Amino acid sequence: LFMINSIASYWLVMTSVTTTHHHPDLYHAGDIPRADPDWGLHQVDTVRDVEKPWLPLVLTTFGDHLLHHLFPAVDHSKLPALYPVLHATLQEFNVTYPWRNLADMVHGLNTQIGKCEPT
Repeated sequence: LFMINSIASYWLVMTSVTTTHHHPDLYHAGDIPRADPDWGLHQVDTVRDVEKPWLPLVLTTFGDHLLHHLFPAVDHSKLPALYPVLHATLQEFNVTYPWRNLADMVHGLNTQIGKCEPT
């Protein structure tokens, strides 16, 4: 039971918290921020969503991450209803938000951890 709990905890932290916030393409304290100090753009710059092509990944990772950061008080079950507005707003302001696969995010996490200087 201890081993199952340890593996499950590691998986949750690794896929839902750590990899979605730490990638070289994301803004980190000390990096040069974008010129526009808009709070919403800052959220776009600091977090990524992970593609979920198979059910175990859907069931064991945190989804709708950008929407969660933009609307932290909205019940998580309601966040998917906001995607049409999110996509329209990103398109209106010509902002890209690339989704990443889990392997890319884990690789990026390790790359970010190895950085010695901000970008």
